[in-house]
Amino acid sequence: MSRKVNILGTFIAFIAVNNIIAFSFNLGAPYYVIMGGSLLFALLQSQVLSFDVPMLLLYLACALSIIGNPVPAFFQPWGRLTSFVMMTMLISPFIKSEFLYRFRVVTFKMVQWLLQPVVLGSLLVYFLGISFGRRDFAGITTQSMLIAPVSANVMITGIYFLTRGKKLKRNYRIYFVVLAIASFITLLLAASRTAIIAVVVSLLFYFYVVNRANFIKFFKYIFLLVIFLSATYSFWSPYLENVTRKNEGSMAAGGITSSREEHWDTRLSEFKSSPCIGIGFASVSIQSRDGATFDQNSGQVETGSSWLSVLSMTGIFGFSAFMGLFVRAFGQLKKVGRNDLCHASYLSALLIFWCFHMMAEGYIFGAGGFLFFNVWLLLGCIDALGRNKSLMVAGNNII
Repeated sequence: MSRKVNILGTFIAFIAVNNIIAFSFNLGAPYYVIMGGSLLFALLQSQVLSFDVPMLLLYLACALSIIGNPVPAFFQPWGRLTSFVMMTMLISPFIKSEFLYRFRVVTFKMVQWLLQPVVLGSLLVYFLGISFGRRDFAGITTQSMLIAPVSANVMITGIYFLTRGKKLKRNYRIYFVVLAIASFITLLLAASRTAIIAVVVSLLFYFYVVNRANFIKFFKYIFLLVIFLSATYSFWSPYLENVTRKNEGSMAAGGITSSREEHWDTRLSEFKSSPCIGIGFASVSIQSRDGATFDQNSGQVETGSSWLSVLSMTGIFGFSAFMGLFVRAFGQLKKVGRNDLCHASYLSALLIFWCFHMMAEGYIFGAGGFLFFNVWLLLGCIDALGRNKSLMVAGNNII
């Protein structure tokens, strides 16, 4: 079974990461065919199946939100719900089996490795002056909103390797130092203030939990980090230009969060109009002009927040089920931490990053997106490690 798991996990990780590369081939509709075929293969390899109650409740809430509302046809709610269910059946905690547990761990492991050359390659094309025709920095990815969370993800991974307490060979240590610095620079170039704040919070949490038995060591890490950043300010400060420009633009428009406030206000208004079941899966209000960005041709929406989009689209019913997944994930990580505190803290830091990042970016229902893939796969991986004791040993070397 392990050979099949490794091949499938590596293949799916490659397909997912490939879709964000600017100069690679975008699969489009065949992406879903591949994912659906992989799900069918995984189910055929699974001998014992069980299902996750919170995910089942979330599916039900999504379906009820469509049934109970006159959702305009151009939003394609049933088609998008079908894609959402199919993708989350593969990577989220919904279906539980030995094969899928191992598959999610292997896929997560491979995604972490594949994202590293994406960040290094993005910094390289910046220095070479290659932009692939885009105005904002996106590195070798298809858009700037991807490179920021990817860089943050890789930065957390690099710092985890450097601090997890296991001796690294000199070449590996140099590599992860370079990786962490490269990730930091590409994060600044991407100028995503949400991603920057989220990675700071997640890293503070990581250092605190890992060193909670030794506060002196915790403050030592923070002190050394501050000294390092201060001493190298002249080196990395030029890369703050995009962040400064965004801040100035936001302040001129009315505030630091002006680009998101209209979206947030509209999501809350939508929730108030239908608090129990929401206004409909994959839809926004078509009456509101502010904060209700949608494309009538493609049916795509811009919600401005994953958390608020779940609340507005599926109401209290769906939001409660969704929140339950994250509350349980942190509980499972506490269990994993009894065997490997550093590794559990790393996964917790990633989860905290995505929790903060989702406050200002709406992708949690976007089944074809890479950020969607990352979040649901992380939840699936945590669930696998929390439920399968045999994977906890493998989890130590998950990346």
